[in-house]
Amino acid sequence: MLVNGKAHVALEARLADFFRNETTLLFKSGFDANVGFFSYVPQLGDVIVYDEYIHASVHDGIRPSRAKDAQFSFSHNSMSELGRLLSRLRDERAGLFLALESLYSMDGTFAPLREMADLLDEVFPLKNGYLVVDEAHAAGIYGP
Repeated sequence: MLVNGKAHVALEARLADFFRNETTLLFKSGFDANVGFFSYVPQLGDVIVYDEYIHASVHDGIRPSRAKDAQFSFSHNSMSELGRLLSRLRDERAGLFLALESLYSMDGTFAPLREMADLLDEVFPLKNGYLVVDEAHAAGIYGP
């Protein structure tokens, strides 16, 4: 083991409390988190939708994903384009992963997270739409 197990578990518990989650999983970097998550969590039959300005590490994770030929981008922060895309995909797949950044490093804009989360819940009422937010540039700095 490369880290102190108790210290690692304690840090994950503190982060879970900070982010108001039941648990957290700590990676050594945002790059590793994005590559690890998108390479292994989406499965055959799932789809990945991502903002065109999403971090390069998400693309690095999407490429080897099992969600082959089921990866779609939409124009940066475009609610109308996202709505059309989600509506088109709602019945075609087992699960949909929507990848966003809360604060985009490319242009410094914020994603309309609440509106996008509400749209995802509306289009996927069976809760098979999952919002994945990269917080690399905003965690602990901006808003709740």
